[in-house]
Amino acid sequence: MNSINAKQRKRKTASTVSKKDERSILSAMKNSLKGSLLGLLLSVILLFAISVILLQTQDPCAYGSALSYSMLILCAFVSGLAATKINRGDSMLCGMISGAIFFVFIFIVSLFLGPSESIGTGVSIALRTAAIPASIAGACLGEKRKKPRRNKRH
Repeated sequence: MNSINAKQRKRKTASTVSKKDERSILSAMKNSLKGSLLGLLLSVILLFAISVILLQTQDPCAYGSALSYSMLILCAFVSGLAATKINRGDSMLCGMISGAIFFVFIFIVSLFLGPSESIGTGVSIALRTAAIPASIAGACLGEKRKKPRRNKRH
């Protein structure tokens, strides 16, 4: 009788843990979406600011690609950072999800805009894919660190 109760308790705790993990993943996905939207909003604002600055130069096309791709990496970094701050943990998971969402959105937008003529297709894909590690890096930096214990000196 006791062994049956023990088995049932183990099953209940195992299912409870998996539901906790499931809720944690769903929460991370929801918060990563929020972080990605924040990063995308920032990218629209920065893209507008960069275009205004580039229009003041004599040859706007000379620096356009370099500035837009660096802005893409910076915004992916911010999106991972925001996702982890909103989620308050799970930095790697939030960073990967946020980076993937950011990459998919940029990829879909680039399908409508056409290929970039200033740099090659391979370099363009590599730079867009760099949004995922940038988002993971931002997420890792956004995670709250535990303060190290200091030994009390008497």
